[in-house]
Amino acid sequence: AGYRETWEQVIRYRSKGALCVEMEGVGLFTIAKYRKCLATAIYIITDVIDYQEQKTGIRSESAIYAVYTFCRNLGQTIADVGGMKLLGAVAGYNGAIHGSAGYVEGVGEGILFVCTIIPAIVYTLVFILFKFGYPLNKSKLDVMYKDLRVRREVTE
Repeated sequence: AGYRETWEQVIRYRSKGALCVEMEGVGLFTIAKYRKCLATAIYIITDVIDYQEQKTGIRSESAIYAVYTFCRNLGQTIADVGGMKLLGAVAGYNGAIHGSAGYVEGVGEGILFVCTIIPAIVYTLVFILFKFGYPLNKSKLDVMYKDLRVRREVTE
């Protein structure tokens, strides 16, 4: 990772109201501003590294980041392949046939569907999963951070 914060930085930024360190969306929004177009992003703050440390007593950022990277790459691959197949199913688009055909009837609407409706459905499902299936909330996080702070003070 290009950015690694210290525990002191985390405490300082939290005291100022920061919830996370964002590193990827800033590029998206910079390009959107330059191109004068809209952009959106949804952020999910999971605190899995601290949660894993509290449960096991071991802080393993590299293992969690490796799993995250694998899942992200897998998701991007599925999105690339699945997106084209979905576009074919929704709009009848076939890259081998229509690749250089210019405008193909129905493809614009298909792209709109694939790029808006499908993500909306997926984000709704992710919201439901996190709302009802994810074990952390604000009160649990406060207890977890307090516990970790005490553990770290004892070991230092």
